[in-house]
Amino acid sequence: MAKPYPLELRTKILEEYCSSDISQRNIAKKYKVSKTWVYKLLREEKRKRYKSEELKLRSQRHLILSKFNQNLKLSNTRCFEKSIKKLQICN
Repeated sequence: MAKPYPLELRTKILEEYCSSDISQRNIAKKYKVSKTWVYKLLREEKRKRYKSEELKLRSQRHLILSKFNQNLKLSNTRCFEKSIKKLQICN
């Protein structure tokens, strides 16, 4: 089984692709790797970035919902307390 490419090579390819207008084909030629491997590397990087953004959004949604639920509980408690006071006044 073939060994995986070094992390340094992956990093160099990603940096060069993001910082210049070089094509995937030319990067593959320059670093002597296959075009398919470069394509898969870039696809995987996009997928990782998307997942990290999705996780950020989920945590933000969770935070917003938890604050909303806390406020809802607090308002329900206040309404309940007001109702009890009204009952006590009426009795």
